[in-house]
Amino acid sequence: MVAYSVCGPAPLYLDSLQAVLVSRVLVGVCEAAIMTCCTTLIADYWSGPRRARYLGMQTLATTVAATVFFALGGLLGAGGWRTPFRMYAAAALIAIPMAFLLWQPAASRHEERQSWPWRALAVPSLVTVGGGVVFYTLIVQLSYVLDGAGVADTATTAR
Repeated sequence: MVAYSVCGPAPLYLDSLQAVLVSRVLVGVCEAAIMTCCTTLIADYWSGPRRARYLGMQTLATTVAATVFFALGGLLGAGGWRTPFRMYAAAALIAIPMAFLLWQPAASRHEERQSWPWRALAVPSLVTVGGGVVFYTLIVQLSYVLDGAGVADTATTAR
């Protein structure tokens, strides 16, 4: 979260497009690490129906947050292309309670090591990648579609 709070707002201070792109790649790496850690902690903290409930809540929260933050970022973009990057600084505030409230669960002696279920995960993984491509294609292309439909001006919505 600390790395995310540093890489996220970095475009506020960066002057080159290459540096901004590098900061976005680092944000993606941070997001992947955060989501992996969150999912792993949910799996370690709880089991059975309670685990399923928290995993469902995680999916709901990330989906709603993505939608809200994309809309908020678009609104903030009206103030300049750098303005939406200020939202990432909130991660620093979230990191503080995380440091005190998260704990390392005790290792379970009852779990035995199993081989990775490649075949069982192939279809869900492909659906996830396909869904991600569709989701992000919409986000990238939406301003151009709205401009083409006469709803918005691309220069304004693409900021």
